[in-house]
Amino acid sequence: MKNKIYFSGSVLVAVLIGTLVFWLVVKDQSQTNRSINKEMMHNGTEIVMYKALGCLCCDKWNDYLGDYGFSTSVHKPNNMTVFKNKKNIPFDMRSCHTAIVEGYIVEGHVPVEDITRLLKERPDILGIAAPGMPAASPGMDSNSHEPYDVYQFDKGGNIELFASH
Repeated sequence: MKNKIYFSGSVLVAVLIGTLVFWLVVKDQSQTNRSINKEMMHNGTEIVMYKALGCLCCDKWNDYLGDYGFSTSVHKPNNMTVFKNKKNIPFDMRSCHTAIVEGYIVEGHVPVEDITRLLKERPDILGIAAPGMPAASPGMDSNSHEPYDVYQFDKGGNIELFASH
């Protein structure tokens, strides 16, 4: 009987310690996320996303934007290739979805910090892109930490590095 009591007490102590450690870690992360969110909040800035029907990673990226205060709407053109051609998005910069924010094109799974920088600096470019579908980018739900780049492109077809992640 004593062994069962000691065992139950040990389990209870272990659970309490585990809960405390978990709470401290979560609390610390949420405070960090709150300070990042304040710096990158976009209180209603409108982003219009165009995507192919059924693309779930696009929906996750859209939700991610909402977490940072963007007001988003989603459209599903009949032909994304024709749409991207009309927007003059270089073929090498293309991804699964295209967004428009304050006149700029945001192609693919671009992080909010790059969109924030774009809107703050307002360079004379057509837009920015995370070409392809980088596994570590927002909305891809991957545990990958593989580095990827975001590029800027202009109306003349010039492409330059915008940011590295």
